[in-house]
Amino acid sequence: MAEGILSLLFLLLVHLIPAIAKPCVVFDVNWNLYAFGVSGGDYNLGAASNWIHGNATRVTGGPPFDGLNTQCYLAQYFNAIYVINADKSNPSDIHIFNPQSKSWTTQKMNAGGANANLIQAILDHDTNVFYGLVNNTLYSANFASLTAASGNPINWDVANTVSTFSVSGYDPVLALAQNHIFFFNVPGSNEGSTYIFVIHFSYFQPQPQPFTPKNGNKFPVAHGKATSFFSPSNNVQEQIAFIPDDGSAVYVLNVQPNTTVQLQGPIVKDSNSDYAASTSELVQLTSSGNLYYLPYNQNNPNSSVQWVPFGVPGFSGPGPTSTSTVTSTGSGTNPTNTVTNKGSASSASLSSNAPGSSTSSKKSGGTLRVAVDGSVALGWFLASVGAITIRALLS
Repeated sequence: MAEGILSLLFLLLVHLIPAIAKPCVVFDVNWNLYAFGVSGGDYNLGAASNWIHGNATRVTGGPPFDGLNTQCYLAQYFNAIYVINADKSNPSDIHIFNPQSKSWTTQKMNAGGANANLIQAILDHDTNVFYGLVNNTLYSANFASLTAASGNPINWDVANTVSTFSVSGYDPVLALAQNHIFFFNVPGSNEGSTYIFVIHFSYFQPQPQPFTPKNGNKFPVAHGKATSFFSPSNNVQEQIAFIPDDGSAVYVLNVQPNTTVQLQGPIVKDSNSDYAASTSELVQLTSSGNLYYLPYNQNNPNSSVQWVPFGVPGFSGPGPTSTSTVTSTGSGTNPTNTVTNKGSASSASLSSNAPGSSTSSKKSGGTLRVAVDGSVALGWFLASVGAITIRALLS
């Protein structure tokens, strides 16, 4: 009864808050960077060599990215990008972007208890199975080899129940390495340690795993963001970047020797940032649309490396090419939009005259200006507080 009432309150909260795109960043297997849901637009920013002086390409046909819990994942074996909770009207849908065909499809889900507004998930590298935590239940959803939606809904099934740590008051932070799920920020745990779920044996390790710092401090028991560095040889991930919400540092966990390296914290301390890692770059997309990257050598980490701002067309960032225009060519429903750099400024505008319309309910023409005003900030605050409160009440 209580859970049903709280679910209704959550839905009410979602509809009272103005539609606010929650952007995310993600790579494809060629390490092209995608930024989705930025000022109503989605972009292929290319490989790292393109970020400073190159052009970005507009991606069309995607979801509105107005969910409160949007999460993006790369299926490395299949070069598919999966997006959870990108449409608040259909929060359980998982959207699939195929970088090869540049097309979006929508996978229907049988959610069961896997509430898309609350779930925190990882995508297992070898099995292509999602695992997501809601309260004390770990759910799984098998995406097999999908590069486009199947004709049938996929179930979120109960995979296991958390038994080795308390989820009371837990705001989950999950990451993947070596086909294990690492749980950060567990109440009552020790600094520099994580609890672990062993995917292939469906087994919660009874004791937390400690990590020994090679430099700096142990990572704190704190909420934050975590993302895994991919292997250039397409093997399982072995290193995880954990960024606490206060942005004080980046901690990279190497799960082979169980050590950590402390790196410089982001320039912008923004707990609503999204992060993605390739094989050699950690990228931050702030909630105001600024982009930064941190070079990282998995074989020889350098704790003195600095974050680099880069002004990608279509973003209001501090980088050198942050004022840009988008001109559209082609016809039909999938025009090509090329972004050309125009120099330096504090904001960016996008102009699109593309014929046809997108099926994503995004703005399709006119001028879009990237900005974060008081209403957006208030919306983020209400969304965060509402989600955290409901998690606490349901736990």
